[in-house]
Amino acid sequence: MALKSAALFEKMDPFIKSQGAELVKKINAVYYFEVSKAKGETPEVWTVDLKNGTGVNLISQIQSQSLKERQEQLMPHLPWQMMI
Repeated sequence: MALKSAALFEKMDPFIKSQGAELVKKINAVYYFEVSKAKGETPEVWTVDLKNGTGVNLISQIQSQSLKERQEQLMPHLPWQMMI
């Protein structure tokens, strides 16, 4: 059964597609959400990119990907790995 929050993210998608470029200029941030029904359950994951391009609402169903991997995909220009 889908979470109630899934409907909210689905409704955001058309808005971001139509207003994304303006939102990127104003907000300039990437939001990462993990929502689960109860503590310890596998969360559903959403990423809302209002920093790059014209904005993207990524409804992700791949829970195996770590936050670090998602950050590297969304913002490859940042030094996520330390060089020693």
